[in-house]
Amino acid sequence: MVIFAIAATLFFFWFRAQAGLWWAYSRLRLFSIVFPCVAIGTCLIPGLYPSWMIAEQIVFSCLVLVAFVVLSQRDVADAYRKPGRPA
Repeated sequence: MVIFAIAATLFFFWFRAQAGLWWAYSRLRLFSIVFPCVAIGTCLIPGLYPSWMIAEQIVFSCLVLVAFVVLSQRDVADAYRKPGRPA
């Protein structure tokens, strides 16, 4: 259930970022680093998950970290400029 909620959140931000919204891009980038940390952190709790689920969480974390690397590339970051404050 938690993975479904994480995936839904990431997809929401992805759809909003496709519309060119800077805040969605910044949240997508932030959560693509936070969610893997949470997933790996919960895997470290002894007895919480079976071994197959720990492996699944590690693969999920690797995939989301790849998304973070892609989002951090200069050409992607340049496409989403932080809007300035109105004068």
